[in-house]
Amino acid sequence: MVIPKRLITLTGAGHLVFADICQLAPGQGGLLAAAAAIHLSVPASLVPLASDGCSAPDTPVTDEWPVVRQAVTAQLRWVFGFDATQAGLTGWLGRSQVASRSTSRRAEMTQGRSMTGGW
Repeated sequence: MVIPKRLITLTGAGHLVFADICQLAPGQGGLLAAAAAIHLSVPASLVPLASDGCSAPDTPVTDEWPVVRQAVTAQLRWVFGFDATQAGLTGWLGRSQVASRSTSRRAEMTQGRSMTGGW
């Protein structure tokens, strides 16, 4: 990946915490139940991917979204120069189980500001 990049780890969150797939068709029992209701076949190999992180013991995705939004917004503000420091990448809205790791600002300044490949 090209720097700067950032890895955010949310303890207790599932794989799909960054997406809204867990919230698709919640009144119909979720994405897989909605697919079954319209007789849409979902290969067995995709079933775990369509629900990973959507139920206990993982933290509900909607509980994690404020941290995800904060991290993405703060990272982009720092990368594009709107914020001179990474202050927005601390605090995590009061959540204690968050780990963050990033490239150095010096390396970022010498190698460009591309976000290719994620954070």
